[in-house]
Amino acid sequence: MKYNELTALILAHDEGYMLCDCAKSILSAWENRANATNYIDLAFLFVLDNPSAETIDAAKQMSSILVGGRKASSRILVTSFGDPGLARNAGIKTLDDKSLVLLIDSDDLVGSLYFSLFEVSQDLTQGRLILHPEFLVNFQQKSIVYRQLPRNWQKTESLAAAFFSNPYDLNMIASAALLKGCQFHVARQDAGYGYEDWHFTLGTLLMGVVHDTIPRAIKYTRVKRASRNLLDRLGSSLTPPLGLDSIHDHRRIC
Repeated sequence: MKYNELTALILAHDEGYMLCDCAKSILSAWENRANATNYIDLAFLFVLDNPSAETIDAAKQMSSILVGGRKASSRILVTSFGDPGLARNAGIKTLDDKSLVLLIDSDDLVGSLYFSLFEVSQDLTQGRLILHPEFLVNFQQKSIVYRQLPRNWQKTESLAAAFFSNPYDLNMIASAALLKGCQFHVARQDAGYGYEDWHFTLGTLLMGVVHDTIPRAIKYTRVKRASRNLLDRLGSSLTPPLGLDSIHDHRRIC
């Protein structure tokens, strides 16, 4: 099965023009990739779940820039689930099984080296592997640097360790066919699921899917005041809070 497209599925709600920054960071990192063996195209799918007017305008503007500049193909899907997991499922459902998918939220950014060591392997295309960035950097309200674990830990740690540590963020690259077969649950705590990445990771590990990291790849996550992220609530800042301008400067260095 030949995979010739990577679709960046960007989920948005009321993030407004941060959506443009997210898409531009992906495009910049894609153009900087060093691995010439990855002869695949980049596409964008903006999934707007109960979006604000500004977010809709941002998605239309970014799509026009991408298509008009012949940078990448782009589509917009508007949903009304009011839930990130269900909205992602709807977006994934529209993709060809032979697509690879990059999942990211619209208020996140990727570092310029995100794709520099990214490789399209047979394990990835056949749904046996999910790739995550090696480093997560939180910014705005808190600044936390977190290193995600490579596949080696799965040989020595039990599933219980994954349950207690929640080792992987939802930012990932995986095959569309795999994501269709292991869908995201409702993410609301009142529905029984509080952390969608936690539940997804456990479900795929039970399926025998391997999780690994892309060396040197960084994802920057904005931490809001009312963040429900477990790491944000339990971790303490390692550096002073960073604003978006600081992240832009740092991304160019990385």
